[in-house]
Amino acid sequence: MEITLPSMSDKKWTCADLLSSYRFWGITFFFLVLSFISSLGSSYGVYFWSKSLSIPADRIGVILVCGQLGYLLGMVASWFVCRIKNCYPFYFVALLLIIGVVCSFCINGPSDVVRLIIAQFLINLGMGIITLLVPMLLFSAI
Repeated sequence: MEITLPSMSDKKWTCADLLSSYRFWGITFFFLVLSFISSLGSSYGVYFWSKSLSIPADRIGVILVCGQLGYLLGMVASWFVCRIKNCYPFYFVALLLIIGVVCSFCINGPSDVVRLIIAQFLINLGMGIITLLVPMLLFSAI
């Protein structure tokens, strides 16, 4: 199986070239680590919200849905963010993550559910952008 790139019309890539590339293994490692961290965070987050903050299960469901919606919108937004060809997308994502973390630290109890929803949305929006932005940068697709 050979792949021709438009910028390199005289060179062809094979599957063996892909498997021997550090970019392929970097992206594979990145997704494994990201998946592990996000699964640990999401499972402990639900336990913490229900036990320590006494948030009811229906509110936790809304928080998780808003977080997943933020992640999905982040993946869509990464298409637009990757068009900026300098380091400003990373500053934008870092700002989203910082605002989300600060919002999540300001939660004192079940009355702050709206703040927790906003925090989860912003954190997952940033993670959705990073999930597709880093592979685009590694593969030089931008």
